[in-house]
Amino acid sequence: MPSNSIKHIKLFIFTSYALVLFTFSINAQEVRVIDNKGTIQTVNNNTVTTSATAPTLPVENDVWFDTTNNQIKIYDTVDGWKLITSTITQNIYTFDNTLTSNRTLTGDGNSLRFTGFSRFDIDNSGFININSTNGSLTLRARDGIDLQNSNVRIFENLSVAKSFVDSNNDAGTAGQVLSSTVTGTDWIDPNLAKVVNKTTNYTLVLADNGKVFTFNSAADVTLTIPAGLPVGYNISIYQIGNGNVTITGASGVTVLNRLSRFKTAGKDAGIGLIATATNVFHLTGDLKR
Repeated sequence: MPSNSIKHIKLFIFTSYALVLFTFSINAQEVRVIDNKGTIQTVNNNTVTTSATAPTLPVENDVWFDTTNNQIKIYDTVDGWKLITSTITQNIYTFDNTLTSNRTLTGDGNSLRFTGFSRFDIDNSGFININSTNGSLTLRARDGIDLQNSNVRIFENLSVAKSFVDSNNDAGTAGQVLSSTVTGTDWIDPNLAKVVNKTTNYTLVLADNGKVFTFNSAADVTLTIPAGLPVGYNISIYQIGNGNVTITGASGVTVLNRLSRFKTAGKDAGIGLIATATNVFHLTGDLKR
């Protein structure tokens, strides 16, 4: 081979080697080489490491298979080793984790459905808002829905398709009313006026409020109103005997009637008495002087 050709080959090899070293010193991730056609090509010079500890002296875009945490990481000269993915499928279906900031899931008109759970919990939440803007909210449970440890406020009309059940799990009977027992509720019969029969003079007491008094006496009798009965106190009075019933107020009590009549008119006469102000009563009905 001519000496000139040998010199050119040596120069070519030296130049290529120098080019490789020069390029590597500028960018450690890329190496420029000359292929068999004499074309300069750029190839990556990154390292892929599988180990339990981080590789030493990594360069940009080196890859590390972290066998301790089953993670794949890539090296960034700014942030260091950054997680790409996991060698095990790692998502909300297979791993627990913690949100580090607020997140929003926007459906954009699509549906989100959860099905087949043996249990679904939302625990330790400061505030839960369920807002249905285009339809109704349906809650179904085979064994009922329990609302515990808080009061329930309803700001709109309440429609009940079936029965109200009291604290004894009793739906009551027709005509009963749901009454508070202080610690719960109970279906009870409505309060009917209690009818009390008297045959002699009588002075009212607080517990007589709402009662119906019948006076069955051959002689006249007197019904006395004591001081201190509350406003709204009321009773009904019926004369069922021949003796008239005279209504009078004790000291400090005023009894009013437009015609100043304070005695039942006769047998089967009925009258009403109500406290319209403190110690002031109005008397109305079948009366005479």
